[in-house]
Amino acid sequence: MEAERDQLLKSLWPRLARHEQGRLIAIATSVTAGRASARTYYASLAQLAEQSYPALQRYLDYLTLSAQLDPAALTEELDTLQGVVEQALFTTDSLSESMEILERAGILLKEAA
Repeated sequence: MEAERDQLLKSLWPRLARHEQGRLIAIATSVTAGRASARTYYASLAQLAEQSYPALQRYLDYLTLSAQLDPAALTEELDTLQGVVEQALFTTDSLSESMEILERAGILLKEAA
């Protein structure tokens, strides 16, 4: 990915107007300072690109998708799915009791650590 980005910058830089070069430099500086995201930088770079760079596009897609993740919602969904799986697998009382014992053992191990 980095090699493709460097290739893009080498081929694109001489064709950019001064204000476009300045814009990229300003965004890169903001990313380094933590005031802007990598996605902002790569989106700007992609907009300026005249050729197709597949690895760059895949990375931009990845950044877009990862920015849309909601960790709290994901955790809640996983907890719900765990409950559904447990209900499907532990259909007898003895299996349910075994699961409760395993959960308690896990809690104890976490507390001991």
